[in-house]
Amino acid sequence: MATASVKDFEIYMENNMPYLRRIASNVTGYGHAIEPDDLLQDAIYSAFKRLETYRGGPNDFKPWISRIIRNAYIDAYRRATREVCTQPIKEAAEIQCRRLSPFDVFSKEQSGARIIAVIDGLPDNLAEAARLRFIDDRKYIEIAETLKIPEGTVKSRISRARELIRRNLLDSDPNLLNYDF
Repeated sequence: MATASVKDFEIYMENNMPYLRRIASNVTGYGHAIEPDDLLQDAIYSAFKRLETYRGGPNDFKPWISRIIRNAYIDAYRRATREVCTQPIKEAAEIQCRRLSPFDVFSKEQSGARIIAVIDGLPDNLAEAARLRFIDDRKYIEIAETLKIPEGTVKSRISRARELIRRNLLDSDPNLLNYDF
């Protein structure tokens, strides 16, 4: 079957908007930080961008867009729980965050100079990725483009750097072993 046209998409959206609002409301639940209308807008935008991948007809639209709404909710929820602090570590002392891991709490309590010194002590490939992520607050894709390496390699380097930073900080203060890093 051919891909749907923009006109088909408009018709599908117009005919299914009440259903889509119900799905967005059901997925987000009551009292969550993610608003159903915002979620629906993100999902519609995402669906429109991927319109060329839609191979179904009018009867296949609801399951397709419903899955996009659910995936948009999962993405938004993960962002909300994972990316609470958006400031670089060197400014972390002045930031009040809603949810922090023990590592984040410890990082806030440490001086920026100490964290930077630990990062500088890492192997060059890890230090470079860690600086871009933790100090410059760059996204993985931006780091990959800057370093001209695959995004998966960036994630691996950040993970290894994070573990080495934790170990270094724990070695300097054994009392931190009580924290669940």
